[in-house]
Parts: sequence; structure tokens; C-alpha cells
Amino acid sequence: VELGTYCGYASILMGRAILESESNKLLEDDGDDGGGDDMDDMACHLITTEINREYAEIATEMIRLCGMDDFITVTQISYDGHDTDLVRSVRESLKTTIGEDAKQQQIDFLFIDHDKDSYKSDLIKLESSGMICRGTKVVADNVLFANIHDYRTYVRERANDGIVTTRTIECYVEYSGDGDVVGNSNDVGTYTDGVEITDYLLDP
Repeated sequence: VELGTYCGYASILMGRAILESESNKLLEDDGDDGGGDDMDDMACHLITTEINREYAEIATEMIRLCGMDDFITVTQISYDGHDTDLVRSVRESLKTTIGEDAKQQQIDFLFIDHDKDSYKSDLIKLESSGMICRGTKVVADNVLFANIHDYRTYVRERANDGIVTTRTIECYVEYSGDGDVVGNSNDVGTYTDGVEITDYLLDP
């Protein structure tokens, strides 16, 4: 599950990684030599959520053009002026794409890259829903560049309780890299960023 589709850039990159991984598995498991469609053997499905209708429509078309619409679903979430229907939307998408089995409605991998003020609150919502559980891996983008301190503090508290392990991997903001600066050399640190990688050891 991805929170924050925008134009589908990350979804497509993850989709490509999924295809490469599944292709390698099929090559390793060559008992069925070329029999059947690769898509029929896909062991995963990516659900990506977006609150902006225009962005969701653009992402849907971009994913279709990449030939990945069989295993990437764009789900638009709504906002009622107080809160979003994130949990309901994700659960319904899981039921539609994966099945009614409760175990199949659990999130294996969660990529958080949407409203920076909602990282912590939406993670807690998904924890409370039961869709995040033992074995779930959560990757949160831009935690250093956007100064998402409340999220990092929360997952570290979870780590202190023995529920997760978590670490910050330093990197650079998208579309920049080591040595990319704006203005003078004093701006070198402008693009420093990091992702928080959290693995659930126990059900939250």
C-alpha cells in the first residue's frame, strides 16, 4: 500500500520492481516451462491512495500506459472537512483486489509519502484497523527534509516497547544528489533527506 500517489511515479517504480522480482521467481521455479500468463502468477498487488481527484486520474492513466494496471490499483480517498476515509478505502480495495479472507487484508508493505502532517496519525489508524501487523514493513519518505519529528518519535517509542525495529537511512531529496546545490556552496545541506524503515515484530 502506498499513501500519496501524486502522478504515479513511485507506484510505477515499485511496479517495475515487482515485475522484476516476480520474473526472477518464475525463472527460478521453472517446473512450469512457459505455461500460463505471468500476471496469473503474480503474488502481490499494489494499492496506492490519492486524495486529489485530478492526480488520481493522471496516475491511473500513467499506470495504464505502463501496462501495470493489472496489479496496481489507484484508490481515491475523500475528506469530509474533518477526517479522511483512508482506512475504509484501503480495506475496501484490499477486499476487491485480494479477497475477503481477513489474513489477506493485512498490509505487507506500506510506503508513506503523502501529507507530512498525517504520517503519524494515518499510521496509527492503520495499526488500529488491524491491517498493520507482525511482519509489516513500513517505509516513510522525507522524514528528515520535512522534519517529521512526531512520526520518528512515535516509531522509536514503538521500538522501545519491542513492537518494531526502526532505523533512519540518510539520502538525498528526489531529483537531487550529492553536490547538487542551489545558490552558493553554503547550500550543500539543503537536499539532505532520509527514509524511516520500520519492521513490525509484533502486532501493534
